[in-house]
Amino acid sequence: MVQFSNIYDLRKIIKKSEAYNEMSLIQRVIFLKRNNLKAIEHSIYVIRNIGYDKWESQTNSIHWNKKIIKSILDVCKK
Repeated sequence: MVQFSNIYDLRKIIKKSEAYNEMSLIQRVIFLKRNNLKAIEHSIYVIRNIGYDKWESQTNSIHWNKKIIKSILDVCKK
C-alpha cells in the first residue's frame, strides 16, 4: 500500500503518477494545493480500511482525485 509520512511525500508520489502527467498546467497547480492533498490523503486512509470499490461507490470525490488515487494504488500493487 502507499507509504508516505507527510504531505510532501504524497506530493512527490502524485507528481510521478500517470494521471498527473495527463493534466494541464493549470490543473496541476490547483491539484497540488494543500486542501486537495489532504483530501487525497484521507481517501487513501479510508481505502485502506474499506477498499477502493466501496469507497468509490460512497464518495463524492472529483474525477481527477479518483483517477490519481487509482493510479497511485495501481503503481503500489506492482
